[in-house]
Amino acid sequence: QRCHKSSNVGARMIEGQCYCGEVRFTVAEPSSKADVVFAGYCHCLSCRRAHAAPVYQVAYLKEHLFAYTAGEELVKHFRKVEGKDPVRSFCSNCGSKLTIQYAQSMPGCIGTFPALYDEASQKNLPELLKPSKVNERESCVLDNDVLKLGK
Repeated sequence: QRCHKSSNVGARMIEGQCYCGEVRFTVAEPSSKADVVFAGYCHCLSCRRAHAAPVYQVAYLKEHLFAYTAGEELVKHFRKVEGKDPVRSFCSNCGSKLTIQYAQSMPGCIGTFPALYDEASQKNLPELLKPSKVNERESCVLDNDVLKLGK
């Protein structure tokens, strides 16, 4: 894995960090729908186990919008099955999940977790990063009506 350098000069930068604060990153606010592949919730088996939660929020963005700004040396990567499963990155100090990448199905994209964004950004997410979809894989267990998206 490598550090993604944001090339979005002038874009609003959203700051984020892991639980211990040692790993920090920025996400440039997406300027178009083409910059965001998926913004929503997932509750598939793999994600429930990785996050120890029934559901979590994720925003898959073009890689150029994401950059580590501190603590990249603490970032570790895990893939359960090579070539099949996503690469999940986490802070080796506190264990916070940082990113997820599906190289085969979403090349050039990186999944970020809005729960790690600074509080002001969490309360006022850019429109393109607001959850608008729910993953509907076979292994999802929640009734998607439970995850109302304000509709």
